[in-house]
Amino acid sequence: MNRLELLPAVLGLLASALAQTPPARPSVLLETADGQSTFRIGERIPVKLTFSNPGVKGFIVAPVISSVRGGEFDCNWFTATPTFGTTDPLATYFKRERLLTGHGWPWGNFTKPVEAGTDLNQWIRFDRPGNYTVTLTSSCVQPGFGSSDYRLTATIAIHIVPATPEWQAEKLKQIVAVLDREDRAAGEAASDLRYLATPAAIDEMTSRLRKRDWLEEACSMGLVGLPDSLRDIAIASMTKRIEDPDFPVSRQFFSTMSFLHVAPGSDKEGVRQQEEAYRPELLQEIFAAVSKKTSAARAVTVQTLTDEGGYIRDSKIDAQISSLLSTSFLDLDDQSQVNDLYLRWDRLDSPAFLTILKKLATLPSNHTGEPGPYTNESLKTIAIHRWYQLDPAGAHQEILAEVGSQSPAFTAEDLSFLPPEQMPQFEPIWAKAFLATTDQLAERVLGSLLVRFGAGAATPQMIRKLAERPKPYSCDAHVYVLAYLIRFSPDEARPRLEHEVATNEGDCGANLFDWISRQASGPVLNDVAVKELDNPDPSRVLDAVRYLTAFGRKQDREPLLRHYVQWADAHRGKTSPLDTPPPLGAGAEIRPEDAVYEWLLGEELGNALLSNQGFFADAELIALVMKRCVGEEMRGTLQTTANRATPPYDVVVLDPSTLLGPGWAQPGSVAQYAPMSMQLLDEKVGQFPPGSKFILSRIGIGSSDGRLLREEVHAIFARHHFTLEDAPK
Repeated sequence: MNRLELLPAVLGLLASALAQTPPARPSVLLETADGQSTFRIGERIPVKLTFSNPGVKGFIVAPVISSVRGGEFDCNWFTATPTFGTTDPLATYFKRERLLTGHGWPWGNFTKPVEAGTDLNQWIRFDRPGNYTVTLTSSCVQPGFGSSDYRLTATIAIHIVPATPEWQAEKLKQIVAVLDREDRAAGEAASDLRYLATPAAIDEMTSRLRKRDWLEEACSMGLVGLPDSLRDIAIASMTKRIEDPDFPVSRQFFSTMSFLHVAPGSDKEGVRQQEEAYRPELLQEIFAAVSKKTSAARAVTVQTLTDEGGYIRDSKIDAQISSLLSTSFLDLDDQSQVNDLYLRWDRLDSPAFLTILKKLATLPSNHTGEPGPYTNESLKTIAIHRWYQLDPAGAHQEILAEVGSQSPAFTAEDLSFLPPEQMPQFEPIWAKAFLATTDQLAERVLGSLLVRFGAGAATPQMIRKLAERPKPYSCDAHVYVLAYLIRFSPDEARPRLEHEVATNEGDCGANLFDWISRQASGPVLNDVAVKELDNPDPSRVLDAVRYLTAFGRKQDREPLLRHYVQWADAHRGKTSPLDTPPPLGAGAEIRPEDAVYEWLLGEELGNALLSNQGFFADAELIALVMKRCVGEEMRGTLQTTANRATPPYDVVVLDPSTLLGPGWAQPGSVAQYAPMSMQLLDEKVGQFPPGSKFILSRIGIGSSDGRLLREEVHAIFARHHFTLEDAPK
């Protein structure tokens, strides 16, 4: 047989061999962190996970492989065989009602190895010595968006031996020696303490349930994951803490103690019922001890009683707690003070509290620029607002003294509770300081005051600020100058705004309309936004469309409709990346940013027509918008909006007592519209046809702030001769 005759047979054998070779696919390797395979009962077992991809395109991986069970990206699960001698320590705990939040980070393309670490003890507690096989099941890698049932598995052998009392005592000694340090060793020691499960370790953990930090959380989880035989020891230790005059009873302590009184193995409803049944008893126990505590411990304990006060059945005790909260207020940390002034003002609302408010409102301002609701500025802001509610004249005098300087502490947003007014006496001071500074935080304060409380006299200085462009130069300065000109000098604003849109000279990117509209809006901004609808950059068009939705005019309907129809005609028959994720093997980019912006633009244009501030969406317009939807994602989103346009129209009033601050939150919504202010809500209600029916949902109006806002909303509807009915209880 010659070589040519052999070739078909060789190719056939090769094809057969290739057919039997499994295709390459991602994998995961499970190993202990340091290669150790033998561990004592109660010893922490750190493991390392390594996810690898041999080059298969289209796979994605979780943005964070969480080391904490129950986290946002908790996509790993561990089991052991044999099961005898092992327990899931948190099985009952995770049946508890929990509020799950997250960052919404997108999953990334899986092209490089990804390593992660965790403690096996979170999923498995070894109660008996023996040899075990641990199996990891992971969904952290998926073959594209929309998948959820793809799994990777790996195993490891673990040998468990008894723990001697000598080892346990020495281990606890080592843990305590580093536990108060602020480094990685302290974090590892906290994890070691969490799993040690001895009476001495339990006592150490209960002693640490006193400070809102990572250590308190670790100790709490250690207590809820204890073997059933040690629960009574933990409860006795915690009871001792309640009676200790120097021990502050925190919310974490309260939550942990409540759970320890739940029978192991209870289902979700059983957990809820048992905790609710025990909480009043626990509150009574804590209340009985609070008067004997030192000032610092009493303040934290009173805060816990306040936070959990919904379970108190005795009105006299509830009144005493409110009194204790007031007298202990200055001993609380900033976060608790901010929360109480926003969320629990009904407990503090009294002229006797004015002295405390004045002290807080006049604190020196840090102006760190740190984000979040628990800053020094947040505390000053809510304090001055509550002062104004109790004593308008006195608070207004303090505000004038504070803002009438070259370095005011309050921004215009901080003072949004004030009725409209101008402060021309301070405008030259603000303008001079604004022109001279390059500090971004100072520009935000001064610029906002000029826009909100100015009278228009500073136009020359604002134009000069725009022209000089001192270094360093921030987008903030650009935004405040343009907002000021839009409000007071629209003819000066138009060419400068058009120049900014064309050149992005202020480096404000695709958020210019959004940022300016937080300070001011007006016909000039609308005119330029309408022109921006023709910009070839979809992200810039999105910014303009969103502005026109929130601050639109009646005449903006036609250009928005024209662009929506043009977009729908251009995309009809195409597949939306929002509907169908790229198939396995598609290129390196799963969702190219430009493509997503382009498809979001159609949805935003449709929403701008359905939910616009400037005009009422009648049945004809709604039908036109829905008819031209492209893709199921877009159709579903806009249909949800369209469904709210059906009478009787739903009205939602949002409680202004939020951590965003009074005046920051939208007042609520009516049908599918979400006006950005009470004035715009008034204008929107006036657009509804005569005889329209409205029902007020009972949402977020439980506080005195909410009740006042509710009354104001009722007055708006009455002014337009509409009846606003309350929804059935």
